[in-house]
Amino acid sequence: MKKICLIALIFCAGCTNEIKIRVNDSAVQFNSFPSTDSLTFTAISDELLEEPKAMILYQDKLIIGTFCKGRDKHVAIFSLSENRVLKEMIGYGQGPEEMLACNIGFYEDKIWLYDMTKKRIGIVPVDSFLMYDRPIVSQQKLEHNYYTVAMFSDSIMLGTNDLTNSSKISRINLNTGSISRCGDYAHLPNNIPLSASIDAANSYISVNPVTKDILLSYRYTDMIEIYSPDGKLKHALHGPANFDIDFQAKTGENHGFMAKTRNTRKAYVNTYVTEKNIYLLFSGCKRSEKNWSYGTELHVFSWDGRPLKRYLLEDPLLSFAIDESSQIIYAFSSITEELIKAKL
Repeated sequence: MKKICLIALIFCAGCTNEIKIRVNDSAVQFNSFPSTDSLTFTAISDELLEEPKAMILYQDKLIIGTFCKGRDKHVAIFSLSENRVLKEMIGYGQGPEEMLACNIGFYEDKIWLYDMTKKRIGIVPVDSFLMYDRPIVSQQKLEHNYYTVAMFSDSIMLGTNDLTNSSKISRINLNTGSISRCGDYAHLPNNIPLSASIDAANSYISVNPVTKDILLSYRYTDMIEIYSPDGKLKHALHGPANFDIDFQAKTGENHGFMAKTRNTRKAYVNTYVTEKNIYLLFSGCKRSEKNWSYGTELHVFSWDGRPLKRYLLEDPLLSFAIDESSQIIYAFSSITEELIKAKL
């Protein structure tokens, strides 16, 4: 009976206006970008039908991580010069060379593959990854689950949203297993489970490929933070819509979690970074709206914390890659199910 009452109390607390997460009290607010433009996309190919969740541009190839809804392959390699899918790889399953979930990323000359379900990170040289159908992926077991990860170096992995800890960023030494943390929230409510707050303050993490500055872009508030390589906050921006995290706290079997309300808004849905700029897909939609899960705008920031430009998207996007040398964005149309591109 006491347990039932406690759960009811937590649920009711989530229905009040008292549950507020303050991500950062020092963030600079802004209401608009210096310039706004629109993007006109043209089709590249309709060969790839599985919707991508991540895209990496490497030389003349797109390395595409899919949702693997068909329980088949997690990754497709598309050649831009040949305009075709070269191969699909990384099978779905419990086997030693298979993955149950697969997030992908690139650093230096390597591809990393993160399996949240198995709590494993795999690293492979990009040339081997592209050359072989079954490349040897050096996998390491992780102690905790992270919503998103990024490789800082060969031995250091960064992770966000460890539900057991109140820090924003975990720095995991893959050689020793030791974990150090950085990034403090301005305020987390003490009347709900910590895991519910951390779940609500969900963010993506990216690393500048040259300077090693660290980016956090939040999913339910339009805020970004930029940290130095040693984890000190350099810049924080809130805008242009300036909305906060709206949620209810619920309790599951093992931990609390975020429950979305009718007023919960999606902020950033994906990110792509270069040495020069930060590119973020922004939704801005409420859960009841059509494009809740997709980016309706592309926001561009500099690494010194300046909003640079906003692009309006007629075709909502979920994943993309940027070629800054030719000023081209590659993406996948959720409407026509085609690979597309546009000039920035």
